[in-house]
Amino acid sequence: MRPRVLLFAETANPEFVSVPLIAWSLSEAIGRHVDVHLVTHIRNRDAIVRQGWREGIDFTAIDTEWVTRRIWDMAHLLGGRDNKGWTIHQALAPIGCFAFETAAWRRFLPDLTAGSYDLVHRVTPMSPTTPSLLAPRLKRLGIPLVVGPVNGGVPWPPGFGDRMRKEREMLSYFRNAFKLIPGYRSMRRDAAAILAGSQFTLSELPAATRSFYVPENGIDPKRFDKPRTRPAQLPLRGAFVGRLVPYKAADVLIRAAEELLRQGLLHLDIVGDGPERAALTAQIAELGLTGCVTM
Repeated sequence: MRPRVLLFAETANPEFVSVPLIAWSLSEAIGRHVDVHLVTHIRNRDAIVRQGWREGIDFTAIDTEWVTRRIWDMAHLLGGRDNKGWTIHQALAPIGCFAFETAAWRRFLPDLTAGSYDLVHRVTPMSPTTPSLLAPRLKRLGIPLVVGPVNGGVPWPPGFGDRMRKEREMLSYFRNAFKLIPGYRSMRRDAAAILAGSQFTLSELPAATRSFYVPENGIDPKRFDKPRTRPAQLPLRGAFVGRLVPYKAADVLIRAAEELLRQGLLHLDIVGDGPERAALTAQIAELGLTGCVTM
């Protein structure tokens, strides 16, 4: 028989980007190999229904919007806005996670007690700083918990303090405080397995934990199916794609490529938007690179 898996992925959404899209892609892929029931936030319901999944059969939507909306407003008030200050959001994320897991636990406790599922897999949150309260509860029921792949939490490298301050990432100075959050120790002690999406994250997990390196980054070839038709030739065509914020360092790319751009060996397209757009435009003009860098 195929294993019956209860998937917790609060942010899984096939129509969003970043973590929600990763979580949806993982959930959909896991569902090809085992019998999956997805538990997600109500904001994702309509997008998942458009994928042909049946609410109540293939997935369940949990409504904790009353908590997540207040957390978002609080983070915004504390400086987590304009695509900056993401550590503020991460610091408050456990509140929303605990609310979601508590509501989901109440909903599925009868099914778990009855043995309807062989395993619980918590796909999101993906941040290693947001623990789960499920591990000891599931252990008492004899149901294994898999967590991850968790990823991120990499410290700022030396020499980038000014960039860190521009990003409003002051909480990075207290990055180890997450170890005091309820659930940090119990999740690592009682989870059957924790998947790490990077070697750095793997190194942060206790040695005694059953931890595995599973890099989750990649593309869905059904979404990106156009073959390469342009042969490599000069000038090379390069692209930066992402949020235009200090953290992404598009200005460093421009400086690093300056000589190639001046010599006509490279044309650079910068695709994205954000608070650094005006500064990048000014940098390109100041360096005299307007003809070889397209915003």
